[in-house]
Amino acid sequence: MILRISNFHTDIMITDEYVRTLEVENKILFANIIQTVYSLCNNQEGNEYIVLDNNGKNLDFAKKVYFVIDILNTTLNEKKILNNFFGHIKALTELDTELLQEITREYRSIYNKLNSILADFPFEFYCKTDFFIDELLAIYKVRIIEEELTIFEKLLNLIDLISLLGLYDLVILGNIKSFLTIEQLEEVYKHILYNKQKVLLIENARTEKLLNNERKVRINANFEDYEVI
Repeated sequence: MILRISNFHTDIMITDEYVRTLEVENKILFANIIQTVYSLCNNQEGNEYIVLDNNGKNLDFAKKVYFVIDILNTTLNEKKILNNFFGHIKALTELDTELLQEITREYRSIYNKLNSILADFPFEFYCKTDFFIDELLAIYKVRIIEEELTIFEKLLNLIDLISLLGLYDLVILGNIKSFLTIEQLEEVYKHILYNKQKVLLIENARTEKLLNNERKVRINANFEDYEVI
């Protein structure tokens, strides 16, 4: 997978074999790139011309990219993620015949108790006799607890979820290095590689050291772009 930005020559190669970082020293350019990625992920045009090439095919940012610019307000319980997670649980449950039969018995028991209460009233009622696992998950308000998670823990869980569900081809993280220590970053990188998830970091601050499992492209203050070795 290759990210290309107009007026710059260096192809930004992204694979699941390492974590790619793009450093943009100029704040205005950095803001334009961040704004453009955000716009593309929301089916809008941005100030910069940015394409994501996957084997000669341009990927749709809105469908294939998960963009995190504010990790503090990013939720693991986002509707799209949660709905897909429920679907995953439903599929696993339906494969376990014994578990499904047990849930069905419990559901019918509750249905019969409800019917006995309704029978005391001189009206006819309609009640669903069948059920779906995802409906039960919604009734019980199943959510991932995230209130006490650190930023480091939330990021690890986010990578786990996206990888497990296969929701997005690429995760882009904006200025995430500002929130993590070097040790935490390297743990996140190992976690990303373990999950075989393609990830791109876009950073405004320049750092000279390449971290373990990191590859870096820099656009410096003079708008020169190059691979950092």
